[in-house]
Amino acid sequence: MKLAKLLPFTLAALSAQALAAPPQVVARFESESFYDDDAGKNSDADDPAIWAHPEDPAKSLVIATLKEGGLVVLNMQGQTLQHIDAPLPPSAGDAPGRFNNVDLVYGLKSRKHENDFAVVIDRGADKLRFYRINPDYNGEDIAPLTDVTSPDAPWIFSDDQDEVNEQRTGYGLAVSKRKKHKDGYAVISQRKDSDLAIAEFKMTKEGLMTYEVDDLTDLPDEFELSDDVEWTPCQDDDDQDPQVEGMVIDERNQVLYAAQEQVGVWRIPMDDPDETELVDVVASYGVPYTREWDEQEEEFVCTLLWDQDPGHGGQHLKADVEGLTIYYGPGKSGYLLASSQGGDRYVVYDRQGSNAYVGEFAIVDGPYTDGTQETDGGAVINVNMGPDFPYGLLVVQDGDNTPDELDDEGKKRDNTNFKFVPWQDVANSQFPPLMIETDSWHPRRKHRFPH
Repeated sequence: MKLAKLLPFTLAALSAQALAAPPQVVARFESESFYDDDAGKNSDADDPAIWAHPEDPAKSLVIATLKEGGLVVLNMQGQTLQHIDAPLPPSAGDAPGRFNNVDLVYGLKSRKHENDFAVVIDRGADKLRFYRINPDYNGEDIAPLTDVTSPDAPWIFSDDQDEVNEQRTGYGLAVSKRKKHKDGYAVISQRKDSDLAIAEFKMTKEGLMTYEVDDLTDLPDEFELSDDVEWTPCQDDDDQDPQVEGMVIDERNQVLYAAQEQVGVWRIPMDDPDETELVDVVASYGVPYTREWDEQEEEFVCTLLWDQDPGHGGQHLKADVEGLTIYYGPGKSGYLLASSQGGDRYVVYDRQGSNAYVGEFAIVDGPYTDGTQETDGGAVINVNMGPDFPYGLLVVQDGDNTPDELDDEGKKRDNTNFKFVPWQDVANSQFPPLMIETDSWHPRRKHRFPH
């Protein structure tokens, strides 16, 4: 157990902008609907990653997870190009594959060639899976993704299959490269825990991908509000700590940002994880609560006692804090974007310095697409992504997609998908407008890393 003593975020910091309804933008395209039922292969949209094609921006891809539904590959108009099923259980009674988060690594050397890879955390199996991205995909004999995971890839947090089946497994994921990890590395969070691990990528003689796992750090699970008051976020499981899912690594600065769902956003220097600090906290940070067992749902239900709020909460994030992504500008400039899931909006922070609050926005219904609610994962890229997105692209998960569809018994089918938003629409929704910079950063370009 780790105890954090933190400076309070006071109600005096409340700004007029935070009180007002956020600026609104509309998605240009959306993916097909994914259904979390037997007919839909238990597909639950979660986390997207945006891949920039090396030659033709219009042939770029969005690679996204569907949990038990596996992985989907979308084109720049949100149309499905490929679907990959999650692995079956290794034996009867074991947990099936469940793809939670995905991230990308560019330019890893494989058999004297440089390749790009989509890296997926398989929560069901407690393993990473690797998919080589094929720029020459054609929809016929060459698919966009090819599985190149070594069969000997190790478990991340588990010691045996019984522990895997308990599902305290790999959960969130962020991927990067640096000189110390020439083949790339991933930071992985643990479900129902506050631990973070690091996995260094390795390539086998056969050209398959595997990794070696080590501890990185553990985030606090208890928080000291004052000299005599400690607070722990309410959990719906007795054996659960406040977990992390959304993460992103600042490639240039080698800084990890991690969203502890019911706490806030952490900034973690990769070269000194002990220097971890909070960027912002959720509104319910420090709020007392009651916790009662719900017989029907078979879980604990938390009720926040807002009338006893001691005033330590933040003003911009409403739990859960989910997907994190970075928009790169020149040098250290740019933005950190966070999904404020409880508020159905997205919060923008300055990428540099103390990550000051910049603004926020919501994605709402438009003439051809609906808005977003309860967003899990998101990804942004600043470069030209073809004629529909010449100034960059934001892709987010929609946790409550509409219109609704009913099953044969007249019951609503849980429906999720992904929304595609032009970056300039997000930038121009803010006052003053956010930067639009397509040339200073490219994920394929070699950048100097900090020493």
